Order: sequence, then C-alpha cells, then structure tokens
Amino acid sequence: MRALVVGAGSMGSWFARLLSERGWEVDLLDVSYERALRASKEIGGRAVKEPSSSYGLALIAVPIRETPKAIMEHHERAEVVVEISSVKSGVVGLIRKAELENVLSIHPLFGPGLEDPGEGKAVLVPVRDPERELRVAKSLFPFKFLVKDVASHDRAMAWLAVSHAVLNAFLASTEDVSDSLDEMSTTTVRALLTLAGASLTQSPSLTEELIKENPFFQQEFSRFLGELSRFSEDPTSVINRVRRWRSLLNADRCYKALYKMLREL
Repeated sequence: MRALVVGAGSMGSWFARLLSERGWEVDLLDVSYERALRASKEIGGRAVKEPSSSYGLALIAVPIRETPKAIMEHHERAEVVVEISSVKSGVVGLIRKAELENVLSIHPLFGPGLEDPGEGKAVLVPVRDPERELRVAKSLFPFKFLVKDVASHDRAMAWLAVSHAVLNAFLASTEDVSDSLDEMSTTTVRALLTLAGASLTQSPSLTEELIKENPFFQQEFSRFLGELSRFSEDPTSVINRVRRWRSLLNADRCYKALYKMLREL
C-alpha cells in the first residue's frame, strides 16, 4: 500500500510516521524538498519531487488557504484523499461543488506531541455520506471520531482561535511586568503562563489563518469581549451565569488536576 503525504510540516510528518507504522509505503511531498527529505529520514519514508500517479491514500496536511488547491491537484492520484484542515467551510464547500467522491474531511483534535494514536480524538465532517465516510476513516486511523457538520465544527473551532488570542494578549499585555509576575505567580497565573507558553509553539501564520479563515471567529470573539467588559464592571454577575459548565466540570477535580500538572512541570 502506498500513501502520499502532501506537506512535511509537524502534522504532516506525524501522519507520515503513523501511516508508515501501519504498513504504508509513504511518499512525502513538500514545497521544500529539503524539509521533506529530513522528515522522510526520520519516519522511514521517501521524499519525492514529483509524486506518482497512483496511491491508495493521499493525505493533505498543508496550510488552510492551500488546502483546496492541494485537493484539486492530487485527488485523482489516490483512491482516498484525506484533508485535515482546522477550518472546514471553504474546503468542504469546494469538495461538494467539485463533486469529488473520494475525499474525506477530518480534523485531528490533537497536536504532533500525541504519542499514542489510539488516544487521539478527531472530528469527521461529512461531505456526502456520513456512514460511509466514517467507516473509511476508522479503517485508516485508530482515532476516536466525532461526527459534526461544517457549521458546528467551525463555530467550535472559532474558540480555538479565541483561546490563542487570549493567551497571546495576556503575554503581550504583561510583558513589562514579566519578571515580577513570573516570580510571584499564583497557581492560577502559573497555569495560565504554562498554557500561554505552550501556545507559542504554534506558528503565527497558523494562528492568523485560524482567525481569518473561520467565518465564525468575529462573532464568537465579540461575544467573548462583551463578557469581558461586563466582568470588569460586575464580575459576580458573569460568574453566576456560568451554569452549564458547572455541570460539565468538576471544579474540585479541576483544581487538584491543576496542582498535579504544575508539580510535574
């Protein structure tokens, strides 16, 4: 079985390794042949400058803006094409308009640091036939799959972009007191700094794409800013409106987990 992975970045390389471990012969294609070559040496695949005309699988792991072009360029090369973009509105719209029958749209809800693929969770956004597409996705990957429509997925993912906005804005606004804040941080602030530090591993270009390509971002960001403004005037009223999360989150357990996480750092 031969697979083509288009994009040798962190997630493309992660998937290339996974496919290789699952018995696929993997070709890696990237705009930078040197990057594909480095990745191929690590995973045991091969870097290619020109892909073959026939693959069992083509996996598209390129920037969101480049995903539609990559799908159109490579969909005829493979029996199954899987794209893993984190914003689906434009991509799925293109697949449907072009009436492509062999393209799956999934979104891994994890990063390249995941060590056990069986612990990974991913969203399948159906293009045409949810049952068939889910069956094919499960045959290819060991993930736990959720099935969501385009709007539900993209609205939820808008909050991924909001979270990065919050974390980076927190770091930027505390830049001039960073030494003092680092030295005197409370448990909650230390946890926030840990999350913010982790967010710095994401490339600025991906963060920008998450914001600009998601049609729900401005709506959800405005909702957040509205609550933030109300919090500055009447924090109790905002805290008291948090009802659904109180049933979904065990506050005591979260606090204990927070301490455990910080001890292990």
